[in-house]
Amino acid sequence: MALVPRFEKKPGTSGISGQLYETKLLTLIFVRAKILSEIESFYLASNINGIGAFDDIMFICHRKEQRVPEIWFIQAKHKENPNKERFSEDLLKSEKDAFSLTKYFESYLTIREKCNIFDELLGCNFIDANYKFVIYTPAKEYFLKKLVIGSSEFTDRNDIIYTSDKGKTFKYDYNEEDINFLTKSTIVSLIRRLSETLVQFFLNNNKNYKNMMSNASIRKYHVFLAQNVFEFLENEFDDHYLVRFRLTFLNDNNKNVITELKLSILNLYTKNIKGHTKESIINKLRELRFKVPKNFGNLDICIRANEQNTKQRLNYLSAKIIQLLKNKNITVHNIVHINDNMLTGSNPILTDGDLKDNEGIGGLIGNLLIIDKDTEMFKFTDTPDLLKENSKRIYNKLILALQKEGLNNLHKFRFEINVTDFPALLLMNKNDKILARDFLNNLLFYTDQAKENEVEKITKLEMTVKRNPYAIYLNLHNYIQKWWMEPKDSNYLTKDCAIYENVSDKSTVCQYTVAINITN
Repeated sequence: MALVPRFEKKPGTSGISGQLYETKLLTLIFVRAKILSEIESFYLASNINGIGAFDDIMFICHRKEQRVPEIWFIQAKHKENPNKERFSEDLLKSEKDAFSLTKYFESYLTIREKCNIFDELLGCNFIDANYKFVIYTPAKEYFLKKLVIGSSEFTDRNDIIYTSDKGKTFKYDYNEEDINFLTKSTIVSLIRRLSETLVQFFLNNNKNYKNMMSNASIRKYHVFLAQNVFEFLENEFDDHYLVRFRLTFLNDNNKNVITELKLSILNLYTKNIKGHTKESIINKLRELRFKVPKNFGNLDICIRANEQNTKQRLNYLSAKIIQLLKNKNITVHNIVHINDNMLTGSNPILTDGDLKDNEGIGGLIGNLLIIDKDTEMFKFTDTPDLLKENSKRIYNKLILALQKEGLNNLHKFRFEINVTDFPALLLMNKNDKILARDFLNNLLFYTDQAKENEVEKITKLEMTVKRNPYAIYLNLHNYIQKWWMEPKDSNYLTKDCAIYENVSDKSTVCQYTVAINITN
């Protein structure tokens, strides 16, 4: 039997509250995915650690007639009395409500940041899969703004999570006001995540500075932090730089995102260090010195190699940039359009290595490529004389190559880069609205669905067993309950698991082997 991958469980999800609804839905999906011949393979998980609110159920499936795999992230919200639980779009705007759209958008962003962890199971890049984010509940909907999917608002009987003829499936009919609401919430969430990461980093006395760039938020915003929050001291060591907080950052009171970031850091720091006021905390931060890895901030593109290999890499990157500038399908009206789709296909234009933060185009952000504040796109630096060694060598190579092509104006080009996990120079940018629209376009509401006792009845009726389906269901559901309650990590349930066939024999059939860790 093939080895079954494992996933890390979210801490504190082995309790009883809400368990039956989740485990019975999991049992239903597992039975259907096993029975349906059109599903060639699948991976079913619950309570995956580190992905936020959409962690109740994660389901990947490959269908015979579909080239593109599906990946579902489902939040199950059971309601004991659906007739009294009014679910309307007003609840989506409430941060404290269980149906808070802000909470779900944060989970979407977290999944997008870490989405490459699912690529192996999908057999493609996450961005190329058919991904869906589902809010699933028996609660009755009272939406005024909804988009019906297909010919009817009622859930398709062939849907893998159909449970009721009265169940509804729809999208939220959003407008620009909703997009603005979400993008504003994004900034608040981002500032909180950055603050928590940085304060935790300080409180640990800078011990893990070498692993600093493994954090998704730091990796994405390290150049922004280097240019707006931290000041690099003159001391340079073999494996790190020494930095401190910029006085302009600590003294900032302009009521912008920089100010919000400062206040968030101060509030968190004050909570963790007792007996200090915000003023005394600012004094402590002024005195603080700490290490960051050599690739933090992109002072220069970081290439860890000998001179010969460094030269080869710089030549390759220069040639790749020239190729992009000359490609008329990519560069239109002097704007170079780079997105995730360019990394896929049988003959991709770019590879992950071409864009990565260390030795790729991502490593040029903040030195050779800076932000054009008018367009919020990247442009070539206006001050090449200030570039450090490697980025300056690339700049000179580009100038010479473009002159041979009869293109003398390097500074007319702009780069519009919409790539997952790519360095950002702004906390707020136009891409936030693109992500908000993508989230709402792929957010599905399943309302008026069956309650947990009804889900059980449906599963029993659909089980293709000839004798005693009730007893066999109890054994199957009991197995899935135990699997759901496993405290740390667990195996994915798959098409190859023989649990369904051998459920009357309570032996463990799936092999527990490969671990998949989903953390920051």
